[in-house]
Amino acid sequence: MPPSPGNPNTPVPLIKITADDIRGDPESFAALLNQEFQNLVQSINALTGVGGTINLNSHLNMGGKKITNVAAPSKDNDVITMAAANKAYSAPALAPQIEATGPYPLSTYRQLNNPNQRELSSSFLNFLGNTAPNTNSSNVSFGLPSGGFTPTTVSSGVLVRADGSILPYAQLNDSVAQPATFAISTISRTGNIVTGFTTGVNTLTTGDSVQVAGVLDPSFDGGFVLTFVGNVGSPPSPGFQYAQAGADAASTGGTISLFGIYYYVIDPAVGKMFRIGPFAADTAQNRINATSDGSTLVAVATITGAGGSTINSGGGATSPVQNTGRIIVPT
Repeated sequence: MPPSPGNPNTPVPLIKITADDIRGDPESFAALLNQEFQNLVQSINALTGVGGTINLNSHLNMGGKKITNVAAPSKDNDVITMAAANKAYSAPALAPQIEATGPYPLSTYRQLNNPNQRELSSSFLNFLGNTAPNTNSSNVSFGLPSGGFTPTTVSSGVLVRADGSILPYAQLNDSVAQPATFAISTISRTGNIVTGFTTGVNTLTTGDSVQVAGVLDPSFDGGFVLTFVGNVGSPPSPGFQYAQAGADAASTGGTISLFGIYYYVIDPAVGKMFRIGPFAADTAQNRINATSDGSTLVAVATITGAGGSTINSGGGATSPVQNTGRIIVPT
């Protein structure tokens, strides 16, 4: 049975011709040859598409060669050319479909220029930020020291959170322990370097922020950062040094006390103010450490052995004119 046209999946039967076929009846021999030729012609026609769609019984291996001149696809199982693929599925072709202003934007895509989808509330940021209040709200004030403690007050105010909501917080009346204070025996300034000695053992270390007060020559008084603590002078004696511009001079008396730096912060979730510290100095890293839990810095209070240091303390409402050392929010 020869294969039907357009169906090369049926193997072409092999008709073996023998010598007897040739010596026999010529009519039968001719019919046998015609049958074989018909099988071959029908299979060739089927493979060339004469009889309809070509159906292959196995995969087509082109050996690295191309198939060209393919028509545009019209059905789901049609092959597609590079030109048709680029026209329908390339980045330039898809871009208009997913643009925020296009006809088919992604359902989860936020259209930034669409007032109906604009983000008006970012409440999740309220618990992430720890920046200072963006409204001037608080000041720091001190009472007279008593019994080793300094009354410290941070006034009430408001905290404007990331989503624009306002969080009021109450005034905090605090009592802060005064840091260690040491009596100065002698102090001198040479070449803008001050060298001093205490009357007894001290716990000062290099890098400490200190307050010098009550020296017989008041030009030595002020707030400084110690550049060296150890044996100085000749013969060497335990002492301390800090940089201070001024004429060479020598004096006696007074005290040197450590700065007690305290940060007043607010928990943005509940609006409650609390104190963190002491720190030896007011630095960017210390401020980060004090607010690492997401709280917001409201004020810095600096306590010395003589009490609160106004010039080194401040809150959101403290003007730089009043406070040149600890600005929270410049006015």
